[in-house]
Amino acid sequence: MEINEIRCSQDVYRFMTDNIEYGWIDINGNKHLNTMKEFRKVYRTMSIEEILKYKIGTCIDQVNLIHYLLVLVSKNLINI
Repeated sequence: MEINEIRCSQDVYRFMTDNIEYGWIDINGNKHLNTMKEFRKVYRTMSIEEILKYKIGTCIDQVNLIHYLLVLVSKNLINI
């Protein structure tokens, strides 16, 4: 599912499942996938744009993206 196909909350869930995996970008720009090594020392939150670009995010980042998408759905502004 592509982001511009999202129309309801179930679509948001499907988009997240299909497109976003657990990971993070550290303060040095390094990508970490499915690991928490050095997390406390070098973690930083990602912007919505970064989450969509890199297709990764921690639980914090993923909740932020879900909130963003649900707000767009509720306002019928998802055609991005």
